[in-house]
Amino acid sequence: MLLERRHRYDPSKARPDAFVTMVVEHAAADIIRRLMAKKRESKRNTIQLQSLAESGHGEASQRGETISQRQQDSLRGVSPRSTEDQAQLEQDIADVLSRLSPDLRELAERLKEQLIAQAARERGVPRSTLMHRVRQLRRRFEKAGLHHYLEPSSSTRA
Repeated sequence: MLLERRHRYDPSKARPDAFVTMVVEHAAADIIRRLMAKKRESKRNTIQLQSLAESGHGEASQRGETISQRQQDSLRGVSPRSTEDQAQLEQDIADVLSRLSPDLRELAERLKEQLIAQAARERGVPRSTLMHRVRQLRRRFEKAGLHHYLEPSSSTRA
């Protein structure tokens, strides 16, 4: 791997040890990425919903017809809310949004549709500045008692 990339080495840009370190770190990252992808792939338990499956009555039907909505939601990692819970959540969010400064409200609305990096580019600010504002938003929603609806901060879309 190092020999394959030696033609890219430019002594005017870096010392040899820095180049070697970079190549090795990138190779290690590639290996880890491939291993994690294999691990994710092995956890998938996929089924063809169009394939035939025997129903409880000895009849063949498409597998998708034999899986309840609850099972489908579970497989997708979805936990549906009741109509009342959904309406209450929407009202709670609207209340929090109405109390935000115009800048934070605009950011919250923008993040419904965009990744943080994309919003930062369009606003012309560093992503780190926007992350600070996102943390402010998170605190506002937490103070309003909506912490159990927030994604863990490590999974914030960047």
